[in-house]
Amino acid sequence: MTKKKKINYSVQRELSYFVQRVLQLSNDFLDQRKKYKKKKEVTFKDASKIFGKKANEFVQIHDGYKDSTNALLIYAFSLYEIFISGFLKHLVNTNDDASNIYMGKWKVFIQQVIEGKHKKLGIDADFILNLTDKNKIEKYQVLLNSQNNGKGTTIGKFIRDLQSMGKISREDVRVKKNISKFAIYREVRNMLTHRGSRIDQKLIDSFRTNKDIGQDTKEVDQFLKSYLEKNKSKKIEDKDLLGKEIDVNFLDVIEVIIFNAYWTVIYELKGQDDHKVESNFSSEIIHDCIIFNQKNGGTFFSFLASDIFYTVKKHIYDNSVKNLPDPIKFNYLLSHHQHIYTNEKMIKKLLKDTNTNRNAILNKYLLSSRATYNKILNKYFLFDQLDQEIQSLLTFYLKNNKKDFIKQFKKINFSKEEIEGWFIFKKYSRDKEFSLLATKKIKKNTPYFSN
Repeated sequence: MTKKKKINYSVQRELSYFVQRVLQLSNDFLDQRKKYKKKKEVTFKDASKIFGKKANEFVQIHDGYKDSTNALLIYAFSLYEIFISGFLKHLVNTNDDASNIYMGKWKVFIQQVIEGKHKKLGIDADFILNLTDKNKIEKYQVLLNSQNNGKGTTIGKFIRDLQSMGKISREDVRVKKNISKFAIYREVRNMLTHRGSRIDQKLIDSFRTNKDIGQDTKEVDQFLKSYLEKNKSKKIEDKDLLGKEIDVNFLDVIEVIIFNAYWTVIYELKGQDDHKVESNFSSEIIHDCIIFNQKNGGTFFSFLASDIFYTVKKHIYDNSVKNLPDPIKFNYLLSHHQHIYTNEKMIKKLLKDTNTNRNAILNKYLLSSRATYNKILNKYFLFDQLDQEIQSLLTFYLKNNKKDFIKQFKKINFSKEEIEGWFIFKKYSRDKEFSLLATKKIKKNTPYFSN
């Protein structure tokens, strides 16, 4: 694709800023969930049954938590739309192919208005006469509303059309899944914003008519079946859903929103920072995921990190492990290690129970996950630019070899920013020997990656 004039806008910077903001919402959600659970525990600890005044109090606590979660969901979509609208303007301003398609859509729209169509949009002669190339970009929402014979379209789908990404989006299983789930959550957002928090007929109908949802119907089936309390294998009927309180996994919403933002800009960022061994936009998102997981003690965004990794590998680097930039492989190996060992810790706690049948299943899972981890390690531990010192540091980390990790850490210079910012140093940050070494290196402040 050819490029037009340069504008003071950085897709990578805006994407990074967006990801940080929605991850902060995720932190806020986990904080309020923790407070909700604690408040429930303290308030109803000695209650054998919840009724009367206690029941009213329980409803108030529960409703407060649900309302605040729904508010976070609405805000997350607002942040996405701010980011994606900025990217649309940038795309039309800088990409000739996208600009030609965009302006072509305006020509079609104007002709249709002249023919008497789109009267519901309230477009008059003054609007048409005052159109310039600049305000055609600013008034993108009018164009979105005019698509599909006046039924309108979403900004995400509109941008995919400008980039000719419709076909590849439909053919990739990971992408299709995330687009479908995004559309589901977007319809939920619309309901929460305009009609309340209980499932209504309009929401159900929107699931049936939304083309993005239709690309992967198993996602909406799974979503709706979660509201069937008794027999989840039965056929889904509207009457069983109407009036149910909407309840979504907020962190899943954030995962889907981040992936859709990433997928929308992936081709515009292609090749921009391949040469930078110290950074890469895909690796930064993976790193953000593992930092979040580490901070909150879970594997919340492990699947997002995996989706990012395999998507960039397939669509930007032709499924070539060798061509993948080192930072992506480096952070993906850390992410997979985090996922495996966090799960192992939880499973080993469960294995202390005396449930023989369950323990047999859990042990089988442990063996399977470890085998998968070893395969991934063997396949993706392949670096072109990272020197042997850093590769050795990573090896010791992935093998949980603290002694040799600290020994290797001692040999390499790192800056304050690198020591405090890199995930690989978080695990042993409370170790006395490591902390003393880190303090000395921070004072010296000699970066591993020189500017």
